[in-house]
Amino acid sequence: MWWMLWLVGCGGEVDSEVASSTEALTYYRDAKPVIDAKCATCHQPGDVGPFPMTTAEEVAAVGAISALAVASNAMPPFLPSHDCNDYTTDYDLTPDEEALLLAFFDAGSPAGDPATAVPSSIPDATLAADRILRLPEPYTPQLEPDDYRCQLIDLELTEPTYVTGFQVWPDQRALVHHTIMYIAGDAERETFLGYDDAEEGPGWTCYGGPRPADASTDSLDPADLAELLADPDALTERLSAIRSLGGWVPGAQQGMLPEGTGILLHPGDQLVVQMHYNTLSAAPVADQSEIALVTAPSVPYPATTLALIDLAWPTGLALLGEPMDIPAGSPDASAEVVVDRDDPMFQQALANLGVGDDEPIRVHGAGVHMHQLGVDGRIDVLEADGGESCVIHYPDWDFAWQGTHMLTDAVTLQPGDALRLRCQWDNTAANQPVIDGTPMEPRDVTWGEGTTDEMCLGNLYVTR
Repeated sequence: MWWMLWLVGCGGEVDSEVASSTEALTYYRDAKPVIDAKCATCHQPGDVGPFPMTTAEEVAAVGAISALAVASNAMPPFLPSHDCNDYTTDYDLTPDEEALLLAFFDAGSPAGDPATAVPSSIPDATLAADRILRLPEPYTPQLEPDDYRCQLIDLELTEPTYVTGFQVWPDQRALVHHTIMYIAGDAERETFLGYDDAEEGPGWTCYGGPRPADASTDSLDPADLAELLADPDALTERLSAIRSLGGWVPGAQQGMLPEGTGILLHPGDQLVVQMHYNTLSAAPVADQSEIALVTAPSVPYPATTLALIDLAWPTGLALLGEPMDIPAGSPDASAEVVVDRDDPMFQQALANLGVGDDEPIRVHGAGVHMHQLGVDGRIDVLEADGGESCVIHYPDWDFAWQGTHMLTDAVTLQPGDALRLRCQWDNTAANQPVIDGTPMEPRDVTWGEGTTDEMCLGNLYVTR
């Protein structure tokens, strides 16, 4: 898992000029603000980090391994490229912060004078939520080391309601690796209740999305897709049955959504909550995590999620285009799709926002989703005048640290603009999933919900 990256050597030493100019660096005065903000968000007692970094003594005890992790860019984990865009959720180290920490660790992590300490900046602000949702039943992870479990929460709404902020409050932080929340419409209720009933224990096993691995085509049944294609409105309704609310990974800065925005929940909507439990850092115990919501009856700028996908990938139907194909042994298999306003998912997003085809929209956040063979993913705007601009780029994909990242400056999509999603995979022997301690043999891989299948999805947070 991700903390094994700490064992990768950096192949170099701290620059002597940097070290000589920062001989007086100490934990309390210099290193603590950076470690609090960029490391201790995960490395605190009971959290997902394998050891805490909240005191001078704790930091000194792991100074050598921390230096390796910082110098090799293994930590802190932040995937989006700064060459593409800027993000409000950025907890990567700046060059100055990296140089400071490396010089501090190289000096032996001296504590210094506690009187010089600045106030702690470890994020601990709790959202002032008006709704607290708890997983219906406690669940003890059964699969090791990774268990993906979905549970259904009935929102019991009687009026349209906007979510303007959220936080995930993990019950067992040492076990919870990430949480993803999906909104399922009332028409999907019986389907998801069926998933729950079909499997013993609370909820059901899920992986790449909210459905079981053997139900990946439930919402896109190839048998009747041809009929749906003849009815764009019916196809749009079918495809939009599941929407994304958001998610959480350790260290993520979560809270209020961009000011004035919110995602609409309809009466009858339910929340499908995917919990990813990892048992390498702690023994499995019962978890019953909570989700805190801030809601409002209306917002100035209604928001929705816009999914980017080529329908040929999940269906495998040749009439829709080229299917997803990741041949065994290929080091650079790839797939891409260009999505314009005629796309059914785009049309549904515009309808959700009350926006016409001739009106611009704004992109506030973006993310890409792949599985364990993924190595590179990106979303670009293809401008009507022939120009291109990057929305988000993951040049070194890591399944363990995915999520939606809010942009520092929203991107405006004009009516003639399109969006391009591109994913790349490495299906060689050196990049295979490990199952029961043994790397798999390369095999031809296509779309699917399972651990050893793959996906290529883009997700945007958009408003009027």
